[in-house]
Amino acid sequence: QALDYLQEALKTRKKVQIQALEGLMIKEIDLSVEYLNKKHIKEDLSYFRNVMQYENGKTLERVLKYFREAIENKFKSIKADLKGNVSIEDVETGYIADDLFLLAFQTEEDFK
Repeated sequence: QALDYLQEALKTRKKVQIQALEGLMIKEIDLSVEYLNKKHIKEDLSYFRNVMQYENGKTLERVLKYFREAIENKFKSIKADLKGNVSIEDVETGYIADDLFLLAFQTEEDFK
């Protein structure tokens, strides 16, 4: 439910300070990566990218770097929990960290 509130706050604000929007995305990334919720992160990173690519490229770059690091850290912790299993795939989806990063920027057409 927290992800739904963050998503709503992110998309309903017409004029918001860039720092506030960046903070919302960081919190959303933390929650989405923690619970491996690719739907929210895909939608919101696409929205954030569309808003920020013309406003502030550095902010977009920082958020994407944070997202990449969060995914890598999550899968490192999963790998450590599995204690020696070679695969670090998400049990539910079968995606690895790089796949999740790429999925965040694919469109519906890419899946057809």
